[in-house]
Amino acid sequence: MLTKDLNIASVKERDLKGLVSRLESELSDVREQARSAIQELDVRTKENDHLVSMLEDQEQRIALYEEKEKSIYALANESKKRIEDANLERDRVLLKEQQYLSKITRMEDLMKQESNDKQERHERVVESLRQKHASQIE
Repeated sequence: MLTKDLNIASVKERDLKGLVSRLESELSDVREQARSAIQELDVRTKENDHLVSMLEDQEQRIALYEEKEKSIYALANESKKRIEDANLERDRVLLKEQQYLSKITRMEDLMKQESNDKQERHERVVESLRQKHASQIE
């Protein structure tokens, strides 16, 4: 029975370790996505700053470049939307990362508790066998 419990515990531990490994891999992927989103945000922010500068120059030449100004406003709005989308994506990724970290912590706590429970049960069984053996010797 002890061997069976030990085997079950080993299987559970192996499964949980595999799950933790997969979650860590997913967490790594999520972190990479977050880095990419942050890089995209930096690019879009620089683009937006550049467009704002161009808009200031165009205001001085409104009469000559009215059609071009409309186009630039459209680009600025598109960049702003992309920045907002990138911010939303970054926030979503950060939230997902936090959820994965919480899940990993809960699983680690569960593994520790199960390990402690199995250790205590094992120690009780061993002590019981010792007492039984000692009484048989006497």
